[in-house]
Amino acid sequence: MRKTCLSLFIAFIISFVAVQAQDSLQATIVLIGDAGQLTNGRQPVVNAVQKLIPLNKKTTVVYLGDNLYKTGLPDDALPTYDIAKAPLDSQIMIAGKSPVKVYFIPGNHDWANGGRNGYESILRVQNYIDILGNKYVTQLPRDGCPGPEEVKITDDVTLVIMDSQWWIQENDKPGVESDCPYKTKEEFLTELDEIFSRNDDKLVIFAMHHPFRSYGSHGGYFTLKQHIFPFTDINPKFYFPLPVIGSAYPLTRAVFGTAQDLKHPFYQDMINRVEAVVKGHNNVIFVSGHEHTLQMIKDSNYNYIVSGSGSKSTRVSKSKNTLFATSENGFATLQVSKNRTVRSTFYTVAGDSAKIAFSENILDFSQKKELKQDTVREADYTFADTAVISASDRYKHFTKLQ
Repeated sequence: MRKTCLSLFIAFIISFVAVQAQDSLQATIVLIGDAGQLTNGRQPVVNAVQKLIPLNKKTTVVYLGDNLYKTGLPDDALPTYDIAKAPLDSQIMIAGKSPVKVYFIPGNHDWANGGRNGYESILRVQNYIDILGNKYVTQLPRDGCPGPEEVKITDDVTLVIMDSQWWIQENDKPGVESDCPYKTKEEFLTELDEIFSRNDDKLVIFAMHHPFRSYGSHGGYFTLKQHIFPFTDINPKFYFPLPVIGSAYPLTRAVFGTAQDLKHPFYQDMINRVEAVVKGHNNVIFVSGHEHTLQMIKDSNYNYIVSGSGSKSTRVSKSKNTLFATSENGFATLQVSKNRTVRSTFYTVAGDSAKIAFSENILDFSQKKELKQDTVREADYTFADTAVISASDRYKHFTKLQ
């Protein structure tokens, strides 16, 4: 009898603490990136979110791009259509009948991996989501436009979304003749500055597919194993040694980068011009996917979250700016309290099991802070005097490991 009473008392205390914790929160933002592939017909990371995170009106789920591998959503007349859209269905179903808000941000694979049919592909995804008729689920930015999209989460929290693939996309995309509200990079940057200015006293979660900081392969960081056994990036079982020759690929990406790598001139142009706008604005957290890793990075006065291991994983290095990094599958959350503090939590997922791998308060925006003029630095990447890029989209053999 005593044991039963004690068990009931402990259960009551745990329940009470959980309720109190929820009452102290004004918002939870769930960050899932690169979830566009199923494992044995299931999406373990999405399933883990459904089990671990209260999906209610305080919760917002952001899919950070590459929501469909490898080349987005095909035409519904093709026989591969049903199989291709299955990962998208698994992500949409996270909402169920709850009032949780769900936003899909396009990534490079949603843009048909930057190919000629990319624009059509993301429009098909947008139309598919719209036809389902769930007002809480949408793709942003709309219509293949670059953004920026401003989404009110609470009175204290604003979500800003950009389509980073639009910036570096060389093939067909909306431009000056489109119906996009902001048709050029210059118009995009002007509106972005206005958004940050009117939200200067709030927390701004700045979401896009491509990270502005990363210590994974897209950031030019490769392990010794990747130099000696380069084919393991294609298949973990391909242990075919190619010393010296095997270093050609990682060295090329580390020096020049592909268009999907941080060191590529197109990518660097995006980072430098966008961060020039962000410079001087308070309380900004950058969130992204793209790298198939989980990373928590603190550089100068800003936090950079990479949550891109929703279905795939790749190796990751650590630097002095790394607070947390792992190549395991998983997702991240941002919990914003009513007293205006932000806690970042990373969950790792293996099959049906999930656990907290990192959890830390990363920001207090209860009082406005004055930023130094040099708070945001240009990303620390050095360029050679010349750069080598593909002359045509036919030469894409360097992009197949993304």
